[in-house]
Amino acid sequence: MSIRPFRNSDLPQLLEIWIQHFSALGRPPIVSLSKFEQAVVARIFFQPSNLLVNVGPEGPTGWIAFAPCQHDSTKFYVCALCFLPTDDQAGKELLLAVETRCIEAGRSRIQVGLIRDDTYGYAGLNPLGHGTAISLLDQRTISLLKAAEFVAEPEFVQMVATTFQYRPPVNRDAIQLRRNARLTQTPHVYHAPRQAAAMSHMDVEKIQLVNASGEELAAISLWCSDPEAEVMDPAMAIIDLGACHERGTLTAAECYLIGATLQRLEQQRVTNVEIVVDCKNTELISQLETLKFQAGQRGTAWQKNTQ
Repeated sequence: MSIRPFRNSDLPQLLEIWIQHFSALGRPPIVSLSKFEQAVVARIFFQPSNLLVNVGPEGPTGWIAFAPCQHDSTKFYVCALCFLPTDDQAGKELLLAVETRCIEAGRSRIQVGLIRDDTYGYAGLNPLGHGTAISLLDQRTISLLKAAEFVAEPEFVQMVATTFQYRPPVNRDAIQLRRNARLTQTPHVYHAPRQAAAMSHMDVEKIQLVNASGEELAAISLWCSDPEAEVMDPAMAIIDLGACHERGTLTAAECYLIGATLQRLEQQRVTNVEIVVDCKNTELISQLETLKFQAGQRGTAWQKNTQ
């Protein structure tokens, strides 16, 4: 076996490895070569040297995509790690190769798995969605990370709601907000070049709840598939709660806004909406369950100090 940087001719094999790797977790991921290319290599920041391919006698058997963290000068991110079910050794060697590059770059930490990603280009690519890091069902990768002395971070859960005949819960707060506030929807433009490139296959809108005087009561970001790129299934949407994750709870206005948004999305032929939240935020999860979200896949990021 040998490890080398990505070549354009690798794309069909890398897609096949992606499909085989994630098929072992359950349903085969719904992803095509064009979707995969849009999400992975069709980025102005993509560098072939940051996507390593493990090549055996029959061709590629695994690959790993990594990048320096944009917000932390000490950290490397492993954005994706995929290897054939018949070749766990490929995953081990790829992980070791990235660890070596991390040390050579003077960075002291590696994180495997993206959480709520809007920076690296994978947002919406099946089955990653908004980014739930390494699925708890991916025992092959988890065993590999444990053997390499990575440490698991707190878990994340993907909360999913269906919009079919959706009716939000009715309470006094909701009735008052329905009478006295309205929803506004405006396109969100990313000003940071990397985020703009990473999210170019998504239509992102800021949805606000404002009162009669125009004062913002609540706001969320809604990510939908760009109709031309279609990296993400057009029937899916992602809600980004922003600062709510740090607060760990929703206000009455935010609960109303999420419910009203789900009602609107049914008219746009969006059938499923997902939100990725920290498992430790039990109050937030409980509030989303009241809004008829159900827990989906769980995942966790993994960290290692290299120095």
